[in-house]
This record gives sequence, structure tokens and C-alpha cells, in this order.
Amino acid sequence: MEQLILLSIGILSALMAFAVLFQDPKNNVNRLFFVNSIMLFVWTSVINLFILSQNPAESILIFRVYIISTVLAPLALIALGNNFPIKNKKQPIALYIIVGLFSAILAIWSNVILSSVSLEDFDFYGQNNPAIIDQFIGFSAVFIQIGINISAWFGLLRLKKYKNRLKGSPIYTTITITIFLAVILSTIFNLIAVVFWHRYDLSSTLGNFSVCLLLIAYAIGIWKFSFYDSRSALLKTFSYAGAEIAIITTYYLFREIIGANNPEEVSRFSVAVGVFSTAILVMAFAPIADFLNYLLRKTFDKSKSIDIFLKKLNTTLAQNTDLETLLKKLSYDVSGVISARNVSFYVRYGAEKDKFFLVGKDRSSNLPHKDVQALDGLAKEYDEMFITAASLIGEDREDDYRMFKSHGWSMIVPLRTNVEIVGFMLVGYPKGVRFRHSDLNILQNVYNSIMIAINSAISTYNVRDINNTLEQRIKNATKDLRRANQHLRRADESKDEFISMASHQLRTPLTSIKGYISMILDGDAGSVTKMQKTFLSEAFASSDRMVHIINDFLNVSRLQTGKFVLDKTTGNLESVVKEEIEGLESSANSRGLKLKLTSEGKTPVFEADFDKLRQVVMNMIDNAIYYSKPDQTIKISLTNTEDRIIFKVVDKGIGVPKDEQDGLFGKFYRTSNARRQRPDGTGVGLFLARKVVLDHKGDVIFESEEGQGSIFGFWIPIKK
Repeated sequence: MEQLILLSIGILSALMAFAVLFQDPKNNVNRLFFVNSIMLFVWTSVINLFILSQNPAESILIFRVYIISTVLAPLALIALGNNFPIKNKKQPIALYIIVGLFSAILAIWSNVILSSVSLEDFDFYGQNNPAIIDQFIGFSAVFIQIGINISAWFGLLRLKKYKNRLKGSPIYTTITITIFLAVILSTIFNLIAVVFWHRYDLSSTLGNFSVCLLLIAYAIGIWKFSFYDSRSALLKTFSYAGAEIAIITTYYLFREIIGANNPEEVSRFSVAVGVFSTAILVMAFAPIADFLNYLLRKTFDKSKSIDIFLKKLNTTLAQNTDLETLLKKLSYDVSGVISARNVSFYVRYGAEKDKFFLVGKDRSSNLPHKDVQALDGLAKEYDEMFITAASLIGEDREDDYRMFKSHGWSMIVPLRTNVEIVGFMLVGYPKGVRFRHSDLNILQNVYNSIMIAINSAISTYNVRDINNTLEQRIKNATKDLRRANQHLRRADESKDEFISMASHQLRTPLTSIKGYISMILDGDAGSVTKMQKTFLSEAFASSDRMVHIINDFLNVSRLQTGKFVLDKTTGNLESVVKEEIEGLESSANSRGLKLKLTSEGKTPVFEADFDKLRQVVMNMIDNAIYYSKPDQTIKISLTNTEDRIIFKVVDKGIGVPKDEQDGLFGKFYRTSNARRQRPDGTGVGLFLARKVVLDHKGDVIFESEEGQGSIFGFWIPIKK
């Protein structure tokens, strides 16, 4: 009966060990539980083997294994209780060291026992044991009970922290009662029965049952607080157990058949057959386990096919480049494959990542900025694919856990690129009890494909957004330019009106001034001295230049208003040029310059607006006078060809800078060196000259090199 109880406890502990481990193999709490459960399995198996063993050498080996499991059990149980049901960031290192020292003392003591006591005298049930063995077993019982009590104490304290998570559930009460019951039974059958009653049979059966009961309570808590569904883990556990049973049964049947047929040659042949069959069965273990797992999943597990999901996902990724549409499709596909009630995507986009989409299945609530900041903080702190609500329970994470609860999230998946976090996948609660590990593995496998699609859609959306922004900016800029042009046009019209009015008003007094000066020079007011005549001549010439400037302004005004027209008459250009040279000669002489006219061919009489051509000639010669260096000769040429007449003015003046030559004939344009040489210039002379020449179907002539001089002129066609 005792052996049957031990066997049952051992099998149950082994099944729990693998069921919890397969649930989440990467979780340290699951691994700790696996170690404790396997230790209980070893413990019960060792006691059974010790009872069955008839060989002293085997007994020594079995007893050593028993001692190892005994000295390590308290430390493993305390570590499990401190990390129940979720890993604890605070570990009692000092307590671990103290328990480890006591474990070392027990190990040393066990060596003394094995070297001084014959195990032939050892009775596991405590009837004929030497005193030293009784002392060792009694001390071990106290040590183990202390470990159980500390583990239970830690477990209850940790469970109390998460009481709110289990509000309204009988699980909290069940776990608490089970832990208390395990401690009470352990105290009675592991401590009192051994130390005071010397009833080792009670310790080996009911005492081990109490430890198993404690592990059952821990398993319930771990399963309850685990993020993953236990069904897959249980199916895998049963498939492995079934494969193991099948292999052991086959091995023993094969061995019995061989032994029965060859009873005299068992020693040699059975060894060879045993080695061969063992090798075959070891190789067959994995295929058998996989086959059983397949059958169990097909019968009990209705999870989706990965092929169907991948096909659907590839279709979604290929057909949707629009970011919002893609996220909406993904939310439906992902929620379907992992059986989540809802899945939402929060994705940032834009050049500054200042815009976002929040879309999902059945749930697209507002996400406050402070919650987004909290999610960013979690993603930076937890370098994991899945950040679950369960992992936030407890230490310094109450605000984050409440945020998860308020939004109905069971986990978040940060959407990471190589350089930044572009958003989050927000997963709601599962439709069943837990998420299946296999389904989340599918999500983990396709994560990179999802990220590539999202990044591509973000890039496409950013380009569209930039184009839309640029288009809007261009529209706004065009609108502003139109408005500015209207203002400039009105200002230009006002200026032209002012220039026209001012020019007309100035012409009247200038005409009077010129008339009176001319009368004085002619002697109508009496005799004029030589010095007075010089001054009056200069005043007359300046007045005449002022008249020409006013005429230029009037012509500019006429150009703007469309009233600039040619008033053609018949005349000779050579006579016009000579008259202008004569009028400007005094100005040239005063600056130490000479004007030299050269005519090639007889200048014909033709039709032109000679008043306007006179202004052009005067402007070009006047510019040469003002911008030439002293003691130079300004060469003026007039050339007549078969179909055109060419006028040129060549000087050795300051020239025109190369980078300013393109705008020289623009309205009101003046080069930098011209402004320094003659600050009072208007910048309209050359503009009008080009306009007059072009209206005569001709063109201007211009060559210049800064510091070396310039050639200005024009040609116009003539009809003989």
C-alpha cells in the first residue's frame, strides 16, 4: 500500500512538473516549479527503490540520491515560494546563503554516516536504526519542515499582493486553504511523526503527500497567473508520458520474450539485445511523442492552422499599402488567430512622428498622451516581444496595471524597428481562459513580416502626407504671391501715377528756367561777362539734362500704362547724333574727355521716332562721359550697311562686373560700381533705350569688361 501511494505521488509530481514547464519553458517560475516537482518525484522513487533493494551497494547509491534531494529541497522550496506566482524582483540572498550552509552541513554529515554505519542495519521505517541515523533523519525532518514553512509563508504573502487580481474568484481561497492544509499535514507527518513517534512510514507517505499538496497549490497559482493556455502544455505532457509508457512496456515485453526463449544464454544475448533495443527505443521516443501529440491536438485542440493564417496574412500584406486599411485588416486577422476579443494598433507616422492611427477590431477608444508615454517607458524597460498585464502585477507597476485594466488589454506588443518604436499592438482579453502558446508562437513567427508591411505602409503614407503638405504649402504660397503681386501692382500703379504727375508738374518750371537762361545768354537782359556765361551755360545744360530725365520717367510711366507708342517722322540719324555730341561736348571737356565721331557710309533718310532715338543716343553718350576715366577719348561710330544702321559708343571707363551684366537693361537696375561712381543715377536710361530699339525692330549692342571699358550701342533696320 505504501509503495502504491509513493508511486502515485511520484507520477503526479512528474506530470505536474512537465505540465507547468511546457506551459512556458522560458519562465523562471515554471522552471523552479519543475525542479521542485522532479525533486519530489526523485524522493518518492528513491524511497520505493530503497525498500525494494536487496543489494547493499545499490542501497548506498540510493541513499546518496535521497540525501542530495533532502539537502536541496528546502532551498528549492523557499525559492519557489518567494517567486510565487510571478517572479519576484527582490530575492532574500542572506536567507539563501544560510539555508545553503545548513544544506552543506547535512551533506558532510551524510558522508560521516555512510562511512561509519552499515546500511544492512538500516530500516527505513525506523524500527532498528542506529542512533546516528535517527539523529540525521530527525535533523533532516526539522530542516525540511522549516523550508516548507518558509516557502508557504512567502507564497501566502506573495499571493496576498495579487488578491485584487483574483477578486470574485474562488481560486484565492482554494490556494490559501491548500497551502495551510499542506503545512499542517507536513508538520504532523514530516516533523512530529519522525522526531517524536519515529514513524518513518508516515513521513514517506503522508509527509510526501503534504509536499505534493503544496506543489499542487503552487501549480494552480502559476496556471492562474500565467498568460498562456494550459491546454497545450497538458496535451504535450500526456503525449510525452504516453510515449514513455509505450517504450517501457515494449522494452520489458521484448526482454521477457528474449529471456523466456533463451533462459540459458540470458547473460550474453540479453545484454546485446538490451543495448540494441534501448538504442532503437530511444530513437523512437521523439516520433512516438510527436505522433501522440498530433492525435491529442487533433482530438482536443481546435487551434487554427498556421498555413491558413499565413496565407491570409500574405494576402492582407500584399493587397493593402494604405496604412489605416492595413492596420484594420491586421487587427481582424491577428485577433482571429490568437482568439482575442479585440486587437488594436497604435502606429505613429509623419516626418516628426507627430501623427498617429488608432484602429482595431471592435475597439478604437481614445488613447491619452500620458498612456502613450507609459507604453513607451514599458517598451524601453522590457526588451521582450510580449508585455503582459500579469507581468505588471506587484512591484511599482500598479499604475501600469490599472492602465491595462482600464483599456481592456491583456498584453501589448511593441512595434520595433532598428532605430525606434513606431507603435504598439494592443491585445485584449482572450475569448477562452488563456491564450494558446502555439497561437502566440505563430504571431511571434510572423512579427517580422508584419513589421515590414507596417514600415512600408508608413513610408508610403509619409510620402503621401509630404506631397499633400507640399501641395497645400504651394497653394498657400501661390495665394500669398498673388496677393503680394496685387499689392505690388497697385503700388507700382501708384508710383507710375506719381511719376507721371510729378514729371508733368516739373516740366513747366523747367521750361521757364531754360527760357530765361537762354534769354540771359542771348543778351536780352544786358551784357554777360565770360564767367557769367560759363555758369549760365552749365545751368542751361543741367536744366536740359533734367528735361531728358523727366522725359525718361514719363516714358516709363507710358510703358506701364500701355501709352508708349512710336511717333515716327522722316529724318537723318547722323544729324541727331551730331547735335547730341555738340550738346554734351562741354560736359565732356569739363571732365577732361574728348568725343570723337566716325561715320562709315552715307547715312540715309528713313522713318523713325527720332525724339526717342535722340534720348537713346544722349543716354549712351552721357553714361560714357560719367563713367570714363579722365584724359580719354570716347569713340562714337555710325555705320550704314545695306539693311541697317549701327550706332556705337566705345569708352575706357569702369566697365560692368560680369556677374551683374544680365540685369543691366532692367528697370531701375544699377550696378554696384555705377552706384559708387554716380549716386544720382535713375537706372531707367538703358531700360528705355532697349525698349525704344526693340520697338524699332532692332536690338541693343553691349560688350564690357570690368575696369577696361564698355561698348554700348544699337542697330535698327532701315528701308531706303
